Amino acid sequence: MITTFSNYSQNTNAPLNNEQESLIEEYLESYIPKICCLESYWSQSMTDPLSVKPFLNAIGWMIEKEIVVAHRFIDSGEGLSYYTKYPDGLIWQDPKLAGIDLFYIAVHGKPGGLLTSVSEIDSTELIKAFNGLDQYNNVVYFAGCDVLGGENGKKFAKEFLQKTGTVAIIGYTGVIHWIDSIIIDTLFLSRFFSVTGNQFEQLQEIFDSVVNDYPKAEECGFSLFLNKNQNL
Repeated sequence: MITTFSNYSQNTNAPLNNEQESLIEEYLESYIPKICCLESYWSQSMTDPLSVKPFLNAIGWMIEKEIVVAHRFIDSGEGLSYYTKYPDGLIWQDPKLAGIDLFYIAVHGKPGGLLTSVSEIDSTELIKAFNGLDQYNNVVYFAGCDVLGGENGKKFAKEFLQKTGTVAIIGYTGVIHWIDSIIIDTLFLSRFFSVTGNQFEQLQEIFDSVVNDYPKAEECGFSLFLNKNQNL
C-alpha cells in the first residue's frame, strides 16, 4: 500500500516497473478524494462557533461523492508546519491522508500572508510550512481575504509555486464577504471534485466556469495561479 508519494513523484522521468505500476493502479482504484482544511478562529468571541468544517463536509453530499475532510485549527506558523511540513508533518505520517488533493486554508489574510487569531504568518514562514507539496499533485486554496492581493500577493504566489511545487494556488486579491466566498468556493470545489478525468489538467477550465456562472467572483478578486513547471 502506498502511504506517501515520495517514491512516485510526478516530477521524475524514471520508468516504473511492473510492481510499482500495479501498486499505483490498486491505489487509484480504491482512492477517496481528500480535503485538508486548516482553519483559524474567525473572531475573539469564545461563544462564536463559526467554522467552515460543516460547509466542507457538505461538498461530498452535494455532489454525491465520498470525500475525506481532515480538519484542524491553527494559530501560528509553527502550528501550521506541525501538520504540513514535509517529511515530519502529521499529514505525511498518517497513511489515511496520503494524496490530499486540496488544501483549504481558512484564515484571515493579508497580501502574502495569514492573520490567525493569535499571530501573523508571513510569506516566508508560510512557504516553508508547505515544503514537500511536489511529492504528488495537489492545489492550495487560500480562502481568506487579500492573500493574493497587491504586489506582495503576486510575489508570494510566484514564490509559493516555485518553492513548494504545488500545481496551483487559488484565492482572493481583495476583501470578500462571507456569502460571496461560500458561493464561489462551493462552485469551485464541487466542480473540482466532480469533473471527469484529471482535475489538475482542467483547473483553468473549472476556474473560468466559476467566473462565468458567478460574475461577482471577478469583483472579489477570485484568482488562479498555475505552476508552469509542473508536469501533470
